[in-house]
Amino acid sequence: MNAVGVGLRLTIDIGAGFYVGPEGEIGAATASLPVRAVALDAEPLSAWQGGYGQLVGVFGARRTLGRARVAVELAGGVLATPVTARFADDPDAGTSHTTYLSASPRLTAEARVRVSRWISPWASAGAFAGADITGRGYSVGLQLGLHLRAFDGGR
Repeated sequence: MNAVGVGLRLTIDIGAGFYVGPEGEIGAATASLPVRAVALDAEPLSAWQGGYGQLVGVFGARRTLGRARVAVELAGGVLATPVTARFADDPDAGTSHTTYLSASPRLTAEARVRVSRWISPWASAGAFAGADITGRGYSVGLQLGLHLRAFDGGR
């Protein structure tokens, strides 16, 4: 599955390298996997798409090493993924329809690792990886951080 999203997080240092804060993300996902649903006499196509939204609380610890920063964190909250699928009514005629399959808001808990590097006093770039604690999946991605204080007030 491929997903593209945009997120916003606001964290506050609580001392000794620890931080807390809220995080929200919205985006869209698509996959080339078989759709496991049947709508009347239609044949499912091998694609589905859905938007997603997530709102979590984050608790983490970070360490700055020169211009690099490493962080480990736990995030917990709610993830919602409404899903739609396209079905071929008549493959010979090329007609199809879109069906709303489900909205599945659920609780989520994820352990993450982040590595970033300051590219200016007000911006950082990096990568992250996370795994759902319940074993439902994982995430990896790239990030661009824009900061409200130069070097997050750490220099």
